[in-house]
Amino acid sequence: MNVINNIKNINFSAAPTVTAVGIFDGVHIAHRRVINTAAELAKNLGAQCCVFTFDTKSVSTKGGTPLLTEGEKLRRLEESGAQTVVSLDFSSLRDMPPQSFVNDILLSKNVLNCRVIVCGNDLRFGKNAAGDIQLLETLCAKAGVTVTALDLMRSSGEVISTTRIKKLFENGECEKANSLLGEDICYTLPVTHGNEIGRKMGFPTINQTFPEGLFLPRFGVYCSKTVIDGKEYESVSNIGVKPTIGSAAPCIETHLFDFSGDLYGESVTVSLKSFLRAEQRFESREQLFEQIARDKQRAKEYFNLAN
Repeated sequence: MNVINNIKNINFSAAPTVTAVGIFDGVHIAHRRVINTAAELAKNLGAQCCVFTFDTKSVSTKGGTPLLTEGEKLRRLEESGAQTVVSLDFSSLRDMPPQSFVNDILLSKNVLNCRVIVCGNDLRFGKNAAGDIQLLETLCAKAGVTVTALDLMRSSGEVISTTRIKKLFENGECEKANSLLGEDICYTLPVTHGNEIGRKMGFPTINQTFPEGLFLPRFGVYCSKTVIDGKEYESVSNIGVKPTIGSAAPCIETHLFDFSGDLYGESVTVSLKSFLRAEQRFESREQLFEQIARDKQRAKEYFNLAN
């Protein structure tokens, strides 16, 4: 997949695009429907499937924290059918009038050269979010370009949105949140050195520190799966600040079942499957490790691994 981060490098004059337009901050099932639709239309028209969005960090400055890292967002966009992703810094277009955004970027033969634009019917664009679907359809009709605006997807009567998914994660409703995402929330991070207390107590763990500014689910213990060199292991993970022992920053501490080896410095993916309990402080390390043993047993039961 080709990723373009500079507006000056966008030039599809040689081949038109079907472009999905949106923030796509969660790449959840509603976002995927937009991109899947664009990919199918592009295939039928012999065009390039393009996603126009904004860099995760630049959008998060508008308020809130991103659910996904930029790398994870790009991976999910590609798996949804994107061949090219245009991911610009939001500030570079913040003050562009909506008409200019449509005419000079989406419709320009020397920029995105859109034949079809696919989006949600709540799309807003341009300075102060002044542009809407009606304006987009009017401008595109003049250029002979089709707009495919999809209705908002709902689940249990509520609109599917990244905000709703974040709320589910904050409440520990991991499985519901994952179902709306379309796949498990996961974190691909380097393994760092911990205090190795777990190893001494018979529960060796890997430690991974979250990047600053990323949305975090409810602190606590989760049934998880961990991918190492393409192989998946059942595991149990604690997300938080380890109040009994102490941690300088929020991290994931994961105990893998049936694995031994040195992973320091390697990048490992941990996905969260189900919330077990909230993070808590224990009066002693002995109490902590008694609880960890119970957490491990519950996780094994979740994965049908219990003896």
